[in-house]
Amino acid sequence: MGYAELRDGPPRRGFLVDTDRLSQEQRESTCRAVLRAVASDTVLIETDIPGGSRRDEWTPEHRDAVNRLLAAAVDVKGRHRRGRETYAQTGVLHRVDDLVWDAFVVAAPHAFDASVWATEDIHVEPIVQLADESQSIFVRLTSEQRADLGQVIDAQSLVPYQRRRRPAHP
Repeated sequence: MGYAELRDGPPRRGFLVDTDRLSQEQRESTCRAVLRAVASDTVLIETDIPGGSRRDEWTPEHRDAVNRLLAAAVDVKGRHRRGRETYAQTGVLHRVDDLVWDAFVVAAPHAFDASVWATEDIHVEPIVQLADESQSIFVRLTSEQRADLGQVIDAQSLVPYQRRRRPAHP
């Protein structure tokens, strides 16, 4: 599915976060730093919640975060699954309060897929896209957010992203 370009709000530049040399714990920490960097712009969030044998590895904080997200997703309509032991999805949630956001920040680094939008329209490009348990992190930052994030994580790990334009077919 293609997204419409994010045009409202401050100008943003896309970055891939280089996580290749990081341990899983460092990836999760980096992911949380990215999410905190865009927290004030966040309107909508969504994540999946891998379960199965992974549930045995969850900390109490992670378990509480998952429960809070699933509770917030109870009234969400659309294509999602809640409460399954092996896999669940929150569906798209409004960032209604800090408790839901904090739960997302804890759980999203463990997701196979998670997104954050700075708009009410999910057809517009997300400002954060996470995949594969923080192995892939993409973020659209304002210049101020980039400077702030560069103080928290290695600024060299923010690799500018250049969208490739498909050539027009004759």
